[in-house]
Amino acid sequence: MSNWSSWMREHPFIALITIVFGGSIGLAALTLLLVPIFLLAEANALLGFFGLFVLAFFGYFAVSQFTDTESETDTDETLNPVTELKQRYARGELSDSAFEHRLERLIETDAALKRTSAQNETNQAAQHHPGESQQSQAYDTEQA
Repeated sequence: MSNWSSWMREHPFIALITIVFGGSIGLAALTLLLVPIFLLAEANALLGFFGLFVLAFFGYFAVSQFTDTESETDTDETLNPVTELKQRYARGELSDSAFEHRLERLIETDAALKRTSAQNETNQAAQHHPGESQQSQAYDTEQA
């Protein structure tokens, strides 16, 4: 259950007042946005559709910005395995030896992934510029 739903159950009267006044303010704002579009539609239907399209575009953009920032913070917090491991250790779910063992495994896995990605990048660079890798090898042997 989310924090909002538990808060609304604890404070139903305040939640009702917030919803009523917030909804009224939202409808007033929507009216202010739609009145110019209706005026344009009265002058020319094509202008009204264009105004409605612009309003829908900016509305979608605003909503996507709010939802993207929330999902990024959620994924950062939940997908970091070291942080999750530390939290489990702090709650007492893991013993000292289990925490150290799992932390070592995470560090080894991270190091292996970094080595693999570095090798892949080197291989891709060699595939895209084979002459340069031969030249750099020749330069390296001359320097030694």
